[in-house]
Parts: sequence; structure tokens; C-alpha cells
Amino acid sequence: MKNILLITLILLFAVGCGERTSIQPGEVGKVLGNNGLQGDIKKPGVFRLPFCGTAACPKLVRLQTNKHAETIKINSLFLPKSEVDLKNVEIGIQFRVKQDEASINRVFDEVRPKSAAMAADKTEGEGSEGVETQDGESTRVLIISSKMVFNTYIKRKAPDAIVSSLRAHTVEEILTDVPEIAEQTKKRVNEMFKDSPIEVTELGFPNGIGEAPEEVLVAKRKLFAIEAEKARRVKALEAELEIEKQRMAVQRVRSKNDKEIATNLGMDTASYVELKVLERFADAAEDGTSVAIGAPLIK
Repeated sequence: MKNILLITLILLFAVGCGERTSIQPGEVGKVLGNNGLQGDIKKPGVFRLPFCGTAACPKLVRLQTNKHAETIKINSLFLPKSEVDLKNVEIGIQFRVKQDEASINRVFDEVRPKSAAMAADKTEGEGSEGVETQDGESTRVLIISSKMVFNTYIKRKAPDAIVSSLRAHTVEEILTDVPEIAEQTKKRVNEMFKDSPIEVTELGFPNGIGEAPEEVLVAKRKLFAIEAEKARRVKALEAELEIEKQRMAVQRVRSKNDKEIATNLGMDTASYVELKVLERFADAAEDGTSVAIGAPLIK
């Protein structure tokens, strides 16, 4: 009984003395032991690694699963429908690891982690890669950062889908339909990655879709100006037509009234209209307007 009690105390001491570590929000983790990665996926939280004593010490492997944004640049892109080259096409991509367990396990298996301390060192390469380390925690931590996921699954393959999508458009569409093309391109990229453990959540062209040659832009501006002038003239003619329709409606009402009044006066419509015209001349003369009436108007 004493031996059992002693062993229990030793085990409790060992568990309590394991090094403290944590998994940050937007991450999951697995413990790397003597037999490789343990099967269960750990959620965000604080815990202690198993006590290792003189044996090989287990490590924590953290995987960033939250949304992350990167930029892809394509130096030159030919549009066959318009026979035009676009330069400096810049694409912003937001992505994440799919949230199902199979996708998460696949990333753990396929992407080699590196030391969290090295990934967080801002003097290394492109910077910290969004990796955080906590003071007082174990240094036995490896990381699979979002940047590493991007480099493994997206960086080399996504441009193929983007280029294929953009080549289906004319330069006019490229210049005017940016949001619609961005949505189509996002769907095309996700179709390419349907069997991968990642998904693209947003895709856009922050500076427009590349730079078209200056001579193309000048020609398109002239064309747009012509189209704008044509649209303005069409609108003006439509307005004139509407006015003319209203004038005709007024004339129909007037002629109907003239005919009805002439009938009531027992005279033909032409004679009534002649008298009405003379009356208007008389009214104008009374208002001070000089009026000359020719012989054909007076019987």
C-alpha cells in the first residue's frame, strides 16, 4: 500500500510539474510524442505538457486555422480575346483551413512544422508570420502557421486558376466589371481546391485588375466618351418625343373642343377657328403688341 501511494504521489507530482503551454484562439493543437502525433485534436486553452523526466520530452504542435490574408502578384497576363497584355495584376486572397477534422488532420500530416520561437522571430525572413509566444510557457512548441499553409497549398496553384479565369474576359470587362470578375475567380479557385484542406473565403483586386497599355486606355476613354455622348443624345430625343406626344394630346383635346363649340354655335369648325384666331390677334393688340392682318385672313 505504501508503494502504491508513493507511485501515485510521484505521478501526481509529474503531471503537476509538466511545462505550461497554451493554444491560442484561432488555433488547434496536437501533442507530438514517442509514437508521433496523438490522435486527439486539442482546442484553444491553457494546459501542461506531460512530464518527461529522463525520457524524450513530448512537444505541442499548434496549427493556425483562423482566416488569413495574403497577396499574389502576376507580372504579365495576356488576354486572348482582346490581344492585350496586362501588367502587375495584384490579387488579395483570404483563406483558412477547412473546419472539419479530416482537413485539419491532413494539414498536420502534410505540412512540416517549425519552432514557434523561430517563426515568431521578426528578424527571420519575412517576419513573425503572425505567430505569438507567451512568456513563462514551454519552449517545446512547434507551429504550422497560416503563412506555411499558404506556401504549401495556395502560392503555386492559385495563380493557375486566376489566370484561367481572367483570360476568359475582354479588356473592356476587365476595366469595368471588377467585382463580378472577382467573385467568378473566387469560385474558380475554390473549384481547384475542392479536394484540398483549405478554402478561399474572399478574393479581390485591390488596385483594379492590372495595368492595361496606355494606348488601350486612351482608345477606351474615347470610346466611352462616344458612348456617353450617344446616350445623352438618345435621352434628349426621348425627351423631345415625350414632349411631342404631350403636344399632340393637347391638340386633340383642343380640336375636340373647337368642334363641339362650333356645333353649339351652328357653324362649321373652320369658321370658328378663324374667329378664334382673330380674337387672339385682338387680345394681343389690346396688350400692346403690334398686329398686321393680311387680306387673306379677312373676308
